[in-house]
Amino acid sequence: MDARSLLKKLSPPLLLALAAACGGGGGGGDPEDTVVVSVEVAPEHAEIDEGKTLQLTATAKNAAGQAIKSAQPNWVSSDRKVATVDPTGLVKALAAGDAELRATVDGFSATAHVVVNRGHVASVVITTQASELGLGRTVQFEAEARDAGGMVLQGRTARWTTSDASVLDIDENGLAKARALGRADITAEVEGARAEIHVAVVEATVAVVRVTPKNPQIPEGKSQQLSVTYLDGDGNEVEWQGTVSWSSSDVGTATVSPSGLVTAVKLGQAEISASAAGKTGKTAVEVVPGGVAGIKIVGAEILVTTGEATGVEAYAIDDMGHELERPLTWESSDPNIVSVDANGRVSGLKTGETQLIARYGDVSQSVPVRSVFRVATVAAGERHSCGLTPIGRVVCFGSNDQKQLGSERASGESVAAVAVDFAPEMRFSAVYAGGSHSCALTDEGEAWCWGSNASGQLGTGGTPSTAVRPVKVMTPDSLQDPLLFDQLTLGAEHTCGIRKGSFSAFCWGNSANGRLGHTATPSSIPGFVSGPSITKVKAGGAHTCGIGPSGIHCWGKSDAGQAGAGGDATTPRLVVGGSFIDIALGANHSCAIAQDRQVMCWGANDFGQLGNGTVTSTSTPGPISMSSSFRDLTAGNGFTCAVGMIGADASVAFCWGDNRETQLGYAGTTGNRAPNPVNGTVQFDGISAGGSHVCGLSGSRTYCWGRATEGQTGWRTSDGAGPHLVDGQ
Repeated sequence: MDARSLLKKLSPPLLLALAAACGGGGGGGDPEDTVVVSVEVAPEHAEIDEGKTLQLTATAKNAAGQAIKSAQPNWVSSDRKVATVDPTGLVKALAAGDAELRATVDGFSATAHVVVNRGHVASVVITTQASELGLGRTVQFEAEARDAGGMVLQGRTARWTTSDASVLDIDENGLAKARALGRADITAEVEGARAEIHVAVVEATVAVVRVTPKNPQIPEGKSQQLSVTYLDGDGNEVEWQGTVSWSSSDVGTATVSPSGLVTAVKLGQAEISASAAGKTGKTAVEVVPGGVAGIKIVGAEILVTTGEATGVEAYAIDDMGHELERPLTWESSDPNIVSVDANGRVSGLKTGETQLIARYGDVSQSVPVRSVFRVATVAAGERHSCGLTPIGRVVCFGSNDQKQLGSERASGESVAAVAVDFAPEMRFSAVYAGGSHSCALTDEGEAWCWGSNASGQLGTGGTPSTAVRPVKVMTPDSLQDPLLFDQLTLGAEHTCGIRKGSFSAFCWGNSANGRLGHTATPSSIPGFVSGPSITKVKAGGAHTCGIGPSGIHCWGKSDAGQAGAGGDATTPRLVVGGSFIDIALGANHSCAIAQDRQVMCWGANDFGQLGNGTVTSTSTPGPISMSSSFRDLTAGNGFTCAVGMIGADASVAFCWGDNRETQLGYAGTTGNRAPNPVNGTVQFDGISAGGSHVCGLSGSRTYCWGRATEGQTGWRTSDGAGPHLVDGQ
């Protein structure tokens, strides 16, 4: 450490003591006399009016307390909007407020606290020189507020007025418009001080005549209106009230009327001139192939499946109806319902009706276009539903509060189905709906998810917290090959799936109560569920079950016995042995279809959702109180539904349990402890239960019933409980 560095670390009193011990400060020429140990600023406190200046001094001292005349302080201001300071310590007050002015020499510093008082506006100066304006001219006036010494005061806003708004109008920001010949006074007022400028509005001096539009193309036989704009020598737009003279360089190609209306006569080019105030403006007009009398769109109505696209055939025609080769432009009256590309290919984005418009020049034709709801599979979530179109595109409807519909075209909720924002070329083989998230599988087995990711249920590693656009589920580092799936299942806040080509289950998301089967902490990346082979897996509210070779194994929350006896299970445990073809999990109960197509249930039974005629919960699987051949099974919050037989009819939907939202498919809110057919005569190919609603397919038609508040049934009102067609079919 050198001497200078050592001295900096010593306090000034200690340095003075050392100096005294060494004979004081009278050495004369001692090199250490220039070592700074302190800095003093004077004055330390000061008040100054806005716009004024103040001289500060900074003195650097050595260990003997002597001033070091050669020291050059570095000055800085803590708030340059309030006050600035130059290298000599001269302070300039800019605006009312407080500022600390710091002087630093060799790492030692001192500050002066300066209070800037708000200055008094003594005068106002209008800095814009515009005593004469051409008619139509627009001018921005500026003004400065000054104190008694002529200093400009910052942060003052002038209030502008005019003596005659019909001659010269001015807005609150000082933007003036010359509207009529005459004189007017413009006044700027700041805090009681005023300034005035006298302005005369005179005939404009036209320096340039500009003809618009520039170089238009006009179809043969058609007309287009041209207009002129007048500019002064500074390029400012002005008004001129004289006569405009129009002319054409080739009247055989294009004519022009006294009002500037150009008529295209034959193919070619002509120069159109406009003369006024001794100046002439020109524009080149090109007459393009004409004769287009109309546009023919094939079909009285265009139908496109929401989520899919279709081509539209259209062409221009002449007066005789002959087809012409002309490039058409396309537009949709409502791009939220359908979009259309430059080739006339229409994409259904949201269920609804609008107009499709084809144009050529100023000729146009419109046709009704309807984005219709048509799905081959349907999945119901907690408060939303999703479907898969016949070609494998995904659409959703219902609540979108967590972006579970996968589209910005829906805000908080949407009764109309919207297309999920996947790339146009992507196709899917299955779709799933959960609590507040959704997922779909490609033909190759890639899993894509969207919606809430608060618990990592999208499987993306933790981000984003909410995904409006689908994101791909990650492959864990423990796997060498990409993680592909044969099947997925979505719970309230977790997701599970069966790995493609194996009987291995993977789960991710909220791990509470052991529902993931492999970790006690939340996992935003799929994790392997060790245990028996799993051929089919289903997720409930906070538990999971799978069909294995020896029976049904469950894990997760089991406060009501929904995951079997013994409380919560962190790994799969056998709940019931035997052969099973399907399972369904509700919020806190479980059901399964055995090989003989009989249904058994276990778990919570507070609404009779176990279907055994009681409201007693049990961890032991038991049969429902109806013997039938069932082939499809689904469960929601406190209720269960299945497709079974009545006589020779094998496609009847039965439901039991809670009916407070008419989710059992019949009128009233009274539940049922035993299976009961839903209202109507609809025959179902398959059904899916959400939180408090059910959707099902019957041929090419989709029906829903139950809670409709968030649009999850695809309709708002009905004439009673029971299955109703989803809107837009």
